[in-house]
Amino acid sequence: MLHLTLESIIHGLLYIMTAALMFIVFTLRSLASTMKRRLLIIYGEVKKFQQCMLNIIKNGIEAMPEGGKMTVQTELVRNEIQILVRDTGCGMSRVQVKRLGLPYYTTK
Repeated sequence: MLHLTLESIIHGLLYIMTAALMFIVFTLRSLASTMKRRLLIIYGEVKKFQQCMLNIIKNGIEAMPEGGKMTVQTELVRNEIQILVRDTGCGMSRVQVKRLGLPYYTTK
């Protein structure tokens, strides 16, 4: 297990995804780092966390085929790190949300 700085991981992913990000406006905000002047560090497996974040960002991009805005925000809330990902994509229906987590479920 390694300690990870969220900003460095997310910036690394953005570098990898430069071509896909050309069509959206991307905002990265780290409220806790800015407000409290400290880095948000987590412990875990770098590759697994990167793959997870890559999948989430990629899904958001695919939900905005005409372009849009995506925001990734990190915050420290009650001594826990929260990562909020928002995009202006088409979203999911209530039925789709209920099916999340089921094996082999996809909206593609």
